[in-house]
Amino acid sequence: DVVVRDSFVQSVKCNGLQIGSETVGDVTDVRFANVTVLGAAKAGIGIVSMDGARVSNVVYENVTMRDVQAAFFIMVGARLRRPGVFKNTTNVDGLVGSISDVAATGITATRVGFQETWKGYGYNYSAAHVDGL
Repeated sequence: DVVVRDSFVQSVKCNGLQIGSETVGDVTDVRFANVTVLGAAKAGIGIVSMDGARVSNVVYENVTMRDVQAAFFIMVGARLRRPGVFKNTTNVDGLVGSISDVAATGITATRVGFQETWKGYGYNYSAAHVDGL
């Protein structure tokens, strides 16, 4: 388990609280509690699986953020920078990661650039890869 609590963070170039991006291994059982994001050039909370990671069982409790471009940025993509995947690979469904079982309670955001959660897909497949959001 990973627990981040009673903390203040700020990012001048990226997301405030970030899980993933160039992540092949799975990420599970992560909890953020009583965290203040003092500013982020992108989102206050970001979860990304671009290279095959399965991200699950993530909890955000009592997170306060201000001066962020978006409260949340959540994306599953198919960049697939990982061993054994080559540029000419055409069937990637078994290699694409997922994001599931994410809970957020007590989230407060002020001075937000975009007023909506951005949830995206990096290639054409079903929403089954992003579950429980």
